[in-house]
Amino acid sequence: MDAINSGEKTAVLHQIILNLLDVPQELELLGKELGSQPEKVQEKFRILNLEFLHHVLELKKAVSAMPGIEAIELQPLFQQLEALLLTAVDNNLQLTSHKTNITSCLLSIEQKLSEQFLSLIQTKVFSHEMEKYKLKLEILRLRFLVRDYQFRKAYHSGMKRAGELTHHLIRDVNRIVTTNPFNDASIERKIKRIYRHMKDAVQQS
Repeated sequence: MDAINSGEKTAVLHQIILNLLDVPQELELLGKELGSQPEKVQEKFRILNLEFLHHVLELKKAVSAMPGIEAIELQPLFQQLEALLLTAVDNNLQLTSHKTNITSCLLSIEQKLSEQFLSLIQTKVFSHEMEKYKLKLEILRLRFLVRDYQFRKAYHSGMKRAGELTHHLIRDVNRIVTTNPFNDASIERKIKRIYRHMKDAVQQS
């Protein structure tokens, strides 16, 4: 099993925090690409799904190796998500409906990831990649709904704040790991808070 010890836990979460610094740029590049090529929305949706599928399969494999009824109950949800991520869409209306189904399935998986799965490396990586994936799906949705969609001042202000919080968190983690037991639950709550800032920024742009 891939349950992680304290040193691995520190390394995994620290890398996730560092990766947060790249998310705003990834989102902006996606928005600019779709702004210049709006006909690429469906193709980009397919590519994002395949990229995210890799992390889904990694988590599914790790959960399958765990004992207990909870691991068994998660398998149909993983299979449903795999099927959704591999399904092509023919138009933007289908894309919007499909995005809703994927988001619903992700929520069900999150709710089923009980305490015994939270110590898995794959769960921590999956949580980060899932939040980033959902932000990118939101940009696809907005690009479909708003013909002249672009990143406005609210987006840049929100992402700036998210970046400031990320830098604070990096400093906090560097200090914590040298002075105290590593509280990963606290760190993960702060990571989710940063993603909430990013989500608000995308929705306000």
